[in-house]
Amino acid sequence: QESEGRKFQEMSNWIDAINLQTDHSPVLDICRAMVDLSGGLDPPEIILEGYLPTERWAVKLLEQNTPENESTSLPSLSSTDVDEDEEDDHHHDHNHNHDNDKTDANHLSWGINNTPPPTHALAQKLAETEDDIFQMAAACSVPIDIDEEAFIIDTEDHLQAIHDIAVGTLQRRRYDLALHIFDKILIGVQTKQNSRQAYLIGSAHHNIGIVKIMMNNFEGALQSFQIAAQIRSSTLGTDHPDVGVSLFRVAICHFAMGNTDKAVSSTKEALESFETYTTARAKLLNNLGVLYFHQLNFIEAIKVFTTALEIQRESLQAVAVHRESTIYDVSTILCNMGKLFLRQGNFEPAFAVFEESLLLLQTTQSFHAQMLTSRGNLGFAKAKKGETKRAIQIYSGILRTQELCFGPESKEAMETMGILGYLYKQNQDWQDAMIFLSRVYEWIITTRGDEDMADMIK
Repeated sequence: QESEGRKFQEMSNWIDAINLQTDHSPVLDICRAMVDLSGGLDPPEIILEGYLPTERWAVKLLEQNTPENESTSLPSLSSTDVDEDEEDDHHHDHNHNHDNDKTDANHLSWGINNTPPPTHALAQKLAETEDDIFQMAAACSVPIDIDEEAFIIDTEDHLQAIHDIAVGTLQRRRYDLALHIFDKILIGVQTKQNSRQAYLIGSAHHNIGIVKIMMNNFEGALQSFQIAAQIRSSTLGTDHPDVGVSLFRVAICHFAMGNTDKAVSSTKEALESFETYTTARAKLLNNLGVLYFHQLNFIEAIKVFTTALEIQRESLQAVAVHRESTIYDVSTILCNMGKLFLRQGNFEPAFAVFEESLLLLQTTQSFHAQMLTSRGNLGFAKAKKGETKRAIQIYSGILRTQELCFGPESKEAMETMGILGYLYKQNQDWQDAMIFLSRVYEWIITTRGDEDMADMIK
């Protein structure tokens, strides 16, 4: 049975092997999702630092299936962003309507921060070259140091104008240009010697680290976040939430580079910057649980998951109307716990938390792709336990919804067809198994051209 379970898990992840580019790995996708504010939304949304402490602004990236960016999917484990509490954050939100949030987290998720209403929205300027950037800055009356080719940030309006320009480069994933912008901000603020500029130096290093993470330059990002944390600690105090935000980014980089022990240590250090019962602390605890999961330290993982869930449940009970992102946070913790139970072979607790996650998501008024994920978790758990017929029923329902929402030839539908084909084979229903696996085989050949994957299905 264990051998069959491993085969099924391999089968359930086959589509991700097709879809991920060569520079992707499960760990890299986890880290990429750590800086994603969208809670599994596609397109993702990243958050950066603003002019004042605890002031942040968010940028929604362009769709990944645009001609400039190939579509990718997250594997079975991933993560989402964490920042400080809603009441303390001031986010500048670009084209994001939180009333219509959708989630799509086919993975072990880490929970996200609830973004408050935007303090203002910046117009989106498009720059194609470094010269364009300086011309746009000059047009916005931002002082420029000609010798250093740097932006002089004397007021909040100056920084806002430059961030406005950066939005377009980030949305189109032109990280090279975005990095150029933040480098020039850093050079500019380093020319000033006062407390305000000192804080801005830390923010600039932090933003540079975010861009480097998006470029998969985790070693460079680690250095940037370490400097940011050090500067913020000296200017704001070691217990300030901004210090914790940078320290958690340090943890991201350690994890990406395979240093899970250091990632755990940095996350614990970041927790010291957040009060005991806050949603931000709950999300960090959830993240810590995922790190423990990767260490196979299941006892500590379930402890911190449970504590995170208790805090988030109190948050749900405290208000009459819940934002969908808050509901998603609780749902992802439940899914994390369920996958941990599955890993331990504890099927009944896994069923219970997966069902609770699904019921919670059904209280929202809009369709959540996360609902399909929760149903898939239930199907996966049933298949792992050997209840193949029940698993087939669940996945058949998922397939109908996926074909309606995403199309019969979509990646999502094909992944489920592959799973159903395997389940039918396990149930010795050879005719249905052939129907589903043949469709998947033809799709791989015509759409992907991946002979190795096609051979596996064949």
